[in-house]
Amino acid sequence: MTGGPTPAACSSRATSPRSSRHCARDDLVASVSHELRTPLTSVLGYLELAIDEDDHSERVRRYLDTALGSGERLLAIISDILLTSRRSRTSVEAAVHPREIDAVELVRESVLALGPVAADRVIKVSVTETGHAVVYADPGRLRQVIDNLLGNAIKFNRDGGAVDVTVSTDGEATTIAVRDTGVGIAAEDQEHVFERFFRASEDVAGNGLGLAISADIIKAHDGTLTVASDPGVGSTFTIVLPAHAETRTSR
Repeated sequence: MTGGPTPAACSSRATSPRSSRHCARDDLVASVSHELRTPLTSVLGYLELAIDEDDHSERVRRYLDTALGSGERLLAIISDILLTSRRSRTSVEAAVHPREIDAVELVRESVLALGPVAADRVIKVSVTETGHAVVYADPGRLRQVIDNLLGNAIKFNRDGGAVDVTVSTDGEATTIAVRDTGVGIAAEDQEHVFERFFRASEDVAGNGLGLAISADIIKAHDGTLTVASDPGVGSTFTIVLPAHAETRTSR
């Protein structure tokens, strides 16, 4: 995946203006991400202390558990932003700990978590599956990717639109496809969507790192993340991962 200079290029005096801009953004993103980790770690610590108290109602405990889970995923995202800004695929791979899990369960958890966001825009989110679908993946990292794809499908959708997440497996590979009825992506932009800092327009909110991080995570699992889009109709992002350790593709 291209989209930015390597650390060696950043340290070179002969960098181009474009590379210099990428390096400056890398430095800024790494600095901000580093500064966010300390207060977030403190917040997570106090949430854990609160959860350990015995005088909570079941509803309050559920809220605290949800907040803790979301905070832990946010901490993982910040860590990945730091890794991505350093352009270290090796570090990303080292942070992935795959095991056999149920892809359908993971998708349903993500849909449940993002349900309120979709409801605000009257967007219907559905899951299409035929039953248990085993995938060999790190549950936290794969959940991060699914959250990103589902969040984008909602964000760039039309009010009253729809999102469908399809999960299927043939026993060797497991596929998760996120389809939306949103604005779509122009053909000339589709080849760049997984590049760091890429945004199709300056009007598009975000830092252009979400899909780049997602692509790195999927590659670290020996999987693929692809996009197909029709402007004005919608987009489909498709993850393909090994179903079991023995079917994991060797590099």
